[in-house]
Formats: sequence, structure tokens, C-alpha cells
Amino acid sequence: MVADGSAPLAAAARDRQTPVRDLRPFDLPGALDLPGPRDLFDLPGAPGGPSRPHPGPGAPIPSDPVSILYTSGSTGRPKGVVSTHAGVLFCVRAIARRLRLRPGDVIGCVLPLTFDYGLYQLYLGLYSGAAVAVGHGVDAGPGLLRFLLRHEVTVLPSVAGLTWSLCRLAERQRERPPLRMLTNTGAALSPALAGRVKEAFPGIDVVAMYGLTECKRVSVLLPEEWEQRPTSAGRPLDDTEVLVLCPRTGRVLPPGEEGELVVRGPHLMRGYWNDPELTGQRLRRVGPAQETMLFTGDRGRVDAEGYVYVSGRDDDVYKANGFRVSAAEVALAAEDVPGVEKAHCLPARAERPARLAVVSGRPAEDIRRELAERIEWFKVPDHIHPLPALPLRSNGKTDTAALETLLTGGTA
Repeated sequence: MVADGSAPLAAAARDRQTPVRDLRPFDLPGALDLPGPRDLFDLPGAPGGPSRPHPGPGAPIPSDPVSILYTSGSTGRPKGVVSTHAGVLFCVRAIARRLRLRPGDVIGCVLPLTFDYGLYQLYLGLYSGAAVAVGHGVDAGPGLLRFLLRHEVTVLPSVAGLTWSLCRLAERQRERPPLRMLTNTGAALSPALAGRVKEAFPGIDVVAMYGLTECKRVSVLLPEEWEQRPTSAGRPLDDTEVLVLCPRTGRVLPPGEEGELVVRGPHLMRGYWNDPELTGQRLRRVGPAQETMLFTGDRGRVDAEGYVYVSGRDDDVYKANGFRVSAAEVALAAEDVPGVEKAHCLPARAERPARLAVVSGRPAEDIRRELAERIEWFKVPDHIHPLPALPLRSNGKTDTAALETLLTGGTA
């Protein structure tokens, strides 16, 4: 990633010194050694200030790049997503308004700052006036509840795996942090898991969101909307539109019909760093005005009231018994089975059948029987693997490459 991004300087904490030195083969001009994790922000007052003076020649402008965030590194070469100053500011303002963040909030971030979801917590804290408690290492594992209690965290940005851990820890301890809101993105939040959070933390707001690094956030489901639409990812952000296009014809589909989700708005990425071909696949000019839109690669639908429903990615759909099956749908159905804490379905490919991994102590046949009561028979995978845990990446998402190796021994 350092070589691809043409970085002139790498900054790392002391415990990362050796990997930084190893970057020398990439002709890195220098490496900066920084202290270990510590409190970096203590900024008084609300955001704002005098208007910005007119920039001189060569000065940065809002449409200039501000960051390159690398994504999807678990299954192939990482892609560098180029974001602009204007796009980041739009997202921060829109998300903070939708989440109704308060100056008195404490956002507990145990997600890596290399993950856009983690990095944006710093931005959101600076914009809203909320404090941000940054955790690391054990704080995202067995020490999670202690971390939340120590810092009196009120808002927890989470992913499904982290949320399951939180619920398990809460079952063993009576003391509760003052959590008022838990947000979820990265993978669908099952109604069963959301209900478990609400049971463990009475009065908490659970906020489901949909987004991708290429435009950060697309939609947010408000807490008061959850009861009526527990499987929705909410309505798009202000000044953002989600269209559903037919993959074969490219025409816009009516409400309720499923197709590829396409996003338009001011927060789309500039492109993928050093990859014009991939940029052209994701960012395409559409319509007579040739407006640039982001083709997400996600399948879903938008109902008549504008609520977004995400079914999965194009690459997680496979054929089983002659029918099209979504691996994401299978996993969500499995998580509804009592005794299953987490599930991930590896879609069938030419060289191997579909495999369902479940975190559960129940026998595979019990899970298969209950799964058949929740989805059509042809969607139930032949191979179900109960596991003590799923392998996770540093951002809390399932490490699909590691899971495939675990289930297949590296073979089909």
C-alpha cells in the first residue's frame, strides 16, 4: 500500500518500528517514529470560525484529495479510495446531523483508524464537540466492557462481530456503561442481534447504516424507524439519491424491484488511486447530463417511501439446484436460529460448494433443520460448519480468505 500510494513518509507507533523499516525496498524516503497511543485531542469550543480567506496560487481547494483509504484487502489487492476535502466534510456534517450527536457524548472507538468507519469517529467528534475515546488491542476484545465503563462511553460504533462480543460480556457483568446509541455498518445487523443488544442495554438506540468506503455513508435507519423496518438500512443522507438499476438493461427499476444499487451525491470518491480501469467500472457517467454515479456492486431495492434494503453483493450470489441464492440472505437466516451467535456463508463457486460457518455449540443437523424453516429448501447449504469463532480482520469483519482456508484446508 505504501508503494502504491507513493508515500514520501511513513509514521508508525514504536511497536510498529520493524514493519516500517521493512519498507525500505520500496524506496521510502524516511520513517517517522511516533510515541505510542495517547490522548491526542482536547479541543475546546464548538467547530466553526471566521470565513476562509481566498486561496492564493497553488493553495488547496475543497475538491482536492485529502486522503487515500485502502479497502478490500482480504480477498485481493487493496484498492486506494481517494476522498476529497469537500466529500469528507459533507459526510461528517450529514452523518452527525442524522445521528444527532451531542457535545456531551463520548464516542468509544475500538475500530482501527485505517478503517474508514474508525477514522470518521475522530472527524465526527471534532465536528459535533463530542469526546472520542480511542481504544486498541484488548479494548476490542475481552476488555471492551471495561473500556466502555472507564471512559463512560455513550455512543459505540460497532460491527456485528464486536456487537456479539459486547452482548456476551454484558451477560457476565451487571454494571453497565451509559450507552445511549450503538451504530452498525459493514454487514447487515440481524433483527435477532439488534434485539439482543436492546435486551442487554435497556433504552439503547440501535442504528443500522449502509455505506462503502467509496462514498463513506449512503443511508441511516433512525432508531424510531427500526420497529417498522428492522431489515432496512434506512433512507439516504441529505442530498443523496439511491437508484436501483437493472444489471442487464441499465434502466432504472421501480420501487420494490431488486437490482444494483447506484449512488449519486457530493460525497463520491474521486477514484481509485493509480487504477483508472477499476475507477471506470465503479464511477460511470449516466444520463443526458453525463452525471457521475457510483455503481456499488451491491444488490438491493428501494421501497416507495425511499427506504433502502441491501440484499448482498453481486459476487455473493450463486446457483444452487438451478436457483439463484444470496449468501448474505442465508447467513442472516442462520443468525435467526436460536443458539447461533454469528454466521457467514461462503458462496458456491465452480470449484467448490457453498459452505455455511456458524458460531454455535449446536450440531450441524439441528441448525440445518431450523434453517429449512426460515428459508426455501434449495437455499440451505449442504455443508454447515459449527465453529467456536469466525476469523476476523482488524476492522471486525469476517476474514473470508482465512475462513475458506479453515473450512476447506486451502483446497476445494
